[in-house]
Amino acid sequence: MSIFLGVPVVAAYHVVSALAGLLTPLRGLAAAAAIVLFTMAVRLLLVPLSYRAARGMQAQGRIAPAVRAHRGRRRFPAARSRALPGGDDQLDAG
Repeated sequence: MSIFLGVPVVAAYHVVSALAGLLTPLRGLAAAAAIVLFTMAVRLLLVPLSYRAARGMQAQGRIAPAVRAHRGRRRFPAARSRALPGGDDQLDAG
């Protein structure tokens, strides 16, 4: 295993083991409960990143028509329409 993956995996192992130690009154379910709690904690830590990614995708969707129009103006439209049968319509489909 790569050292870059080894460090986070070892850290996660120690956290889950410590949680399982704290949850020993659950007996057989201690390890399962520790894994569930650890997973929930990681998911909660990732919520802000997911929120920002969703906002970025919305912003990208809002400006996509303007970007498409700008690209069409910037790339030699006469040469492009002569090179492709059908002109600019084929580039917008792909």
